[in-house]
Amino acid sequence: MKVEKKLNLFEFISWQIGALRYLGFWFYKSYPTMSVNYVLAILIRICTGLFVFIIPPGGELIYLFRHIASGKAEIQEIAGMINLILTELLVVMMLLNLCSHGAQLKKLTDQILSVEFYKFSMVHIKSVTAALKLSKWLYIYLLVSCVSDIAVHVIIVPGINGFQTLPLKMDLIYIDIDKYFSITFAYQVLYKPFIVLTFVTLKSFPWSCLIFATNQLDNLYKTIENLKHTVKIFMDEKDCDENTAFEKLFRECVQHHNYILSFVDSVQAVFGGQFALTLIFNACIICTTSVQFVSIQSPSENISELTWVFAFMFILAVILFVDCYYGDSVTTKNFKISEAVYSYKWMDLSLKHKRNLQIFIGKTQMPLVLTTPLLVPISLDTFTKVMNWTYKGFAILNQMKE
Repeated sequence: MKVEKKLNLFEFISWQIGALRYLGFWFYKSYPTMSVNYVLAILIRICTGLFVFIIPPGGELIYLFRHIASGKAEIQEIAGMINLILTELLVVMMLLNLCSHGAQLKKLTDQILSVEFYKFSMVHIKSVTAALKLSKWLYIYLLVSCVSDIAVHVIIVPGINGFQTLPLKMDLIYIDIDKYFSITFAYQVLYKPFIVLTFVTLKSFPWSCLIFATNQLDNLYKTIENLKHTVKIFMDEKDCDENTAFEKLFRECVQHHNYILSFVDSVQAVFGGQFALTLIFNACIICTTSVQFVSIQSPSENISELTWVFAFMFILAVILFVDCYYGDSVTTKNFKISEAVYSYKWMDLSLKHKRNLQIFIGKTQMPLVLTTPLLVPISLDTFTKVMNWTYKGFAILNQMKE
């Protein structure tokens, strides 16, 4: 069946895919193998990986080990460096995880464009448009938040010190940083935007997919809720009885639900590893950032550093919450489908259709839970537990510091 596509559902993920193409990490190229463009794309990807994702965290890690070995390291400085190293390692691991699921990602993008989703979206254009705006707003919010926070750390704080110190502590072993201070400073300022854009793209990608899934569940709920009225209209248009009209429309609802389940399975296959990385790394980073925050000496004289550290910790907590919130929303909204089906006036239906309703209710009452490869559910309950573990870790580290 062909449907007039007044909506472009691909817009839910168009910004993320556009950013991946800009960064050179989109997996599907139209270049023939071993052509000049193909070789150039590979070289750009290698250079970006080396100078953006390997050298910076490697240099920071070497500096951290040497600084600790010197015996001059303070807990605040150690915690701050661990935060930056873990953040950059998180970006690297999320990118590698996405690269390892290229086939599933292609399937996911194809599913968003399926006719079944378009057919139901055309009935609920306002709802889909609102969900699309929310998806893009979250992308912009995360991008602005991360850029602002990094700008404070990389530009404003060094500016307060007269640009006499590097934004990031690195040890490049064979390169004398003091001798090439200006070049190193420029390098640290320039590579950060690539890290930020990659991080924002990878984190907002599953959010957009989950917003799309929850919106489709909402659309299905509204369709079933208005099914009685739709059946009457269909009976008048097709001149048929209620059972025939119900069978046709109810079958479409069941098919729509199957498409949603398949899409959620694809989201879990592509982003399940990313969810697990976020849970683990964000918990560790928030914990060490809390130690760094309470270790700042003379807070009134270090307002800029205090603001940056708190904003950094807040952004990570929000990211973790959004993951868990939309994972929980998928479960909650799927349960609501069974309520809508049961509310239908099914008493006048044939025994066959009553049994079909009963089977579908049973199917929608099965929990639709997003999980990580560690079998940890992505839910608000998990968010609460992770934050509880984070606080316990902070209490232990803070006690060791004292």
